[in-house]
Amino acid sequence: MACPYLEGREFVQEYFFGDQVSLEETGSLLEAGWRHFGSFFFRPACGLCTACEPLRIDVQQLKPTESQRRILRKNADLEFRTVPPVYKPEYFALYREHSRERFHKDSDEADFEASFFSPAVPSFLTEYRVDGELAALGFCDESAVGLSSVYFVFSQRFASRSLGIYSVLRECHLAREMGLRWYFLGFYVRGNSTMAYKGRFFPRQILDWQSGEWNYRED
Repeated sequence: MACPYLEGREFVQEYFFGDQVSLEETGSLLEAGWRHFGSFFFRPACGLCTACEPLRIDVQQLKPTESQRRILRKNADLEFRTVPPVYKPEYFALYREHSRERFHKDSDEADFEASFFSPAVPSFLTEYRVDGELAALGFCDESAVGLSSVYFVFSQRFASRSLGIYSVLRECHLAREMGLRWYFLGFYVRGNSTMAYKGRFFPRQILDWQSGEWNYRED
């Protein structure tokens, strides 16, 4: 299939289906570079191409930049809370809006519910509200080693708040409060503009696919 991240490349993945995965097992899968939607677990297996690099943030030592501190101050009025992964119509409305505005794609309600509300691993949602209105929604997995951001959507009405950046900072803080070390942010692909923001959090580690080791990197 065509690569969803870099134009002109082919994407190959290995996958399996899982259910009732424990905190410890989830941590092991995250540390081996696996991601999932619902019960579908996957990771790249593209041969010589290793552009998709799993990235995690060291939440215990996270040092926000001046720009990130401004975003934190700008969103000081946001109401943040964690809730169980139970479907609500307002969640799908926000997801559909986000898909249309950001990716020009239509969304299927049944697919949305199956992908995000049939959790195979310990998980929860993060709500971000402005005066009671749902401005953004995060889908998070919990493991024995850290939290993992599965997906994040926000309303274009609140785009000026940089909620994508804010959510990473806020959920890193949540992981730290929970006594965890890492916040997994999925794949980081150099050359993909939509993923550029992932490279702006320090300190961070990148998984070396060949050695299986996580290494601190500044570039």
